[in-house]
Formats: sequence, C-alpha cells, structure tokens
Amino acid sequence: MNRDDIIRMARETGFVNLSDQYWDCTTECIERFAALVAADERDRIADEAKYEKWVGLDLEEIDEAIAGNITITDPNLRDGVYGAIVDLELLLKEKNTAEQI
Repeated sequence: MNRDDIIRMARETGFVNLSDQYWDCTTECIERFAALVAADERDRIADEAKYEKWVGLDLEEIDEAIAGNITITDPNLRDGVYGAIVDLELLLKEKNTAEQI
C-alpha cells in the first residue's frame, strides 16, 4: 500500500482534505478507514499465501520420473542424472520462495 492508496481510502471513507497536511474526520470515518485498511491487508496476505506452498517433486517422484522416462544402465550416470534433477528442484524451490519476499 502506498501513499496514493492511503489517500484514496481516506477519501472513500469520508475524510475531508483541509490542506496538504491536515484532514478532518469523524470517529465513524476512522473506523471505516481502519476496516478498509485491514481488508486491504488481508487481501494482500491472501494473495501472497497463494505462492507460499511450493509444489515440487519429492525424491520418490524423481526416482519414478527417471525410471519411467530414461533407461540408464550405468549406475554412475544414473546417480549423476538423479543428482542433477534434485539440484534443479532445489534451485526452483529457492527461486520460487525468494520471489515472494
């Protein structure tokens, strides 16, 4: 929420702008303003919560994906592929959660 949002909400709830620094309002205006700010904050938190849960692959799902899509006879190569996928999954999770801040 920025300054313009606050001013818009103040006007919407009945505040009267007397000058650049002074506003006039009633107790009811303050209560409506507080309710509007609280609702805006709840909406912001709800929007952020949509991205809080990372839905990625667990180790068993990675195993199944490799087994179902890649035939690797060399155990070292299989371990390398498995490690690369696990590393990519961790990087994606890190990126996904870092962008929420």
